[in-house]
Amino acid sequence: MELTNQQIEDESRRGRIAGIATLAGIALFIIAMAAFAGDFNSADQAEQLRTFESVKGDLLAQVLLQAFAVLLFIPSLVSLFRSIRDRSEALRPGLIGLVIASPILLALSLVITYFAFKEGADAFLDPSADYDPNSNDQAEDVFYDQFPTQLRTGFGLAGSLGLAFTTVYMALHAMRAGLMTRFWGTLAMALGVGTLLFGSLMLVAYMIVIALLVAGWWPGTRPPAWDAGKAMPWPAPGRPGDAEPKQDELAAPEDFEGSAFEVEPEPEPQPNGEGGPQKRKRKRRS
Repeated sequence: MELTNQQIEDESRRGRIAGIATLAGIALFIIAMAAFAGDFNSADQAEQLRTFESVKGDLLAQVLLQAFAVLLFIPSLVSLFRSIRDRSEALRPGLIGLVIASPILLALSLVITYFAFKEGADAFLDPSADYDPNSNDQAEDVFYDQFPTQLRTGFGLAGSLGLAFTTVYMALHAMRAGLMTRFWGTLAMALGVGTLLFGSLMLVAYMIVIALLVAGWWPGTRPPAWDAGKAMPWPAPGRPGDAEPKQDELAAPEDFEGSAFEVEPEPEPQPNGEGGPQKRKRKRRS
């Protein structure tokens, strides 16, 4: 599979637009996290439910901005997927649905977070429930028992798993097509899987890598498969270049070191016994 010059130009233009959108989403995601409800996010569960009413406006703004930011990650993911698909027949085109759905599920989980805290605060602070407002254990039990919280957990887990799978899958095929080096492909897989363990920090780092790659703003030189418009697999480890293996050459005499001397052959035994080993006569005893 090989792209025409016009297709390569269209791919570059699409990648730049996708990269701008994703970098804007990254900036928006970080700003929303830092500017809204910062103290609320670092508080324990009981304090969050107690102070929800006073920060609910900031929390709503935060989750809406972050959800919109995550949706801006989709163009770069789709652009990378299409670039791999245009160079490799091994990539399954149907997985484009999972590439798009994973960020959408993550965005939904962020929006539902607001309603999870609202339901949890109402239940925890209900005078008839007789909960201790300073008990963090009771606050956690109440919060995670709410349906919006369970829905948020389900959407978030599904989105994170989908993103981790598509990250590994795309990075692997990008390396095989020559669109990523082995180092950056391995790093992209690690960052994608890291979203399951470390959340938003790894997600932002991964999207920075993808945005710079598809936009053509990669530090240094992008792998040549981008400009060539075709797959250019990397050579196997330990085998430089794509040169064909050379035929074995016979060793020359001068390649051997050391010294040698001729050994004269032993004379062959004659029928009359000459030249052969001397027989010893046995003495007779008188």
